[in-house]
This record gives sequence, structure tokens and C-alpha cells, in this order.
Amino acid sequence: MGDLSATWSIILAHTNQQDTVTSQLNDGIRGLTLDMYAFQNDIWLCHSFGGNCYNIAAFQPAINVLKEINSSISRSQPIRNHHHFHRGLCYITSPRGLTKVFDASGLMKYWFPVSRMPKNGGKWPTVDDTVQKNQRLVVFTSKSAKEAYVVEIQSESYYFLNLEQFTG
Repeated sequence: MGDLSATWSIILAHTNQQDTVTSQLNDGIRGLTLDMYAFQNDIWLCHSFGGNCYNIAAFQPAINVLKEINSSISRSQPIRNHHHFHRGLCYITSPRGLTKVFDASGLMKYWFPVSRMPKNGGKWPTVDDTVQKNQRLVVFTSKSAKEAYVVEIQSESYYFLNLEQFTG
């Protein structure tokens, strides 16, 4: 709180991590929750107020952090998968807004396609399968209209507690 955002406004929202995303990924973190919102004709990392992003809570354009993630995945051993959780996507209303920012970051080449996500209790592919196909980035959203929807934030623990589905 009190830092300057990329808009040069004083941020009145608390950061929830002391380490950079790169440091966290280097330390072995493989699941990130990023709050992304439409702001200033772009997609930003932001804490929202009533579903809106304001200067006082806008940290930086999402592209910056997505490029950090891309750099980490590019350098990492192929056996590592990254799980990426998004909240607030219901506030990104621009057509293909999220796809555009992931394309621009270079992460789409690692994207695990929604079409391969298990439906109706189906099984996840194995880590070997995702590595062979280079689909090492799994992205979930909190928007119920999206196929990669995770019902509630508590559902994230389901994926971490049941990672054996990826190894079976």
C-alpha cells in the first residue's frame, strides 16, 4: 500500500505477495491467482471495487506479468506444468481481450486447450501427455459462462489435492 502503480497513482490496495512472480516461479510455485480487469483500454492486474478497476488499485498491465510467466516457462524443464487461475474475468468484456493479451505475451504456445479439459468427471491427461504436446499452462476462470470455469475459489484446492489425475 502506498506504492505507485503503472498509472503513477498511489495504490491504496494491499499487495498480497512480497515476492515478484518470477521469484515465486523460481521458488517452485506453480499456481497463480491473478485478478485481471479491463482498464484503460487494456487488461490490468487490479483489486476491484464493485467489479471496477480504479487507478488506486490498478497495479500494472497484465502483459508484464504474463511475459514473466512466459520467460519462466521457456526456461523451465518441460516436466513442469503451470496452473494459472483467473478471477475477475467477468469484467473483461472486450472481444477476445484475454486471448489477445495471452497471444501478445507469447503464452498461447503453452496453453492447455479448453477442449481437452475433462468434462462430467472425466480424467485429466497425464503430465507426460501435456509435456509431449507442450500444453503446460492450464488456465481457469471464475466466469461461469466460460468452459474453464472453477465454481468457487475453494475449488482451486481440488486441483492441487488431486494432481495425481495428471500423473495417472
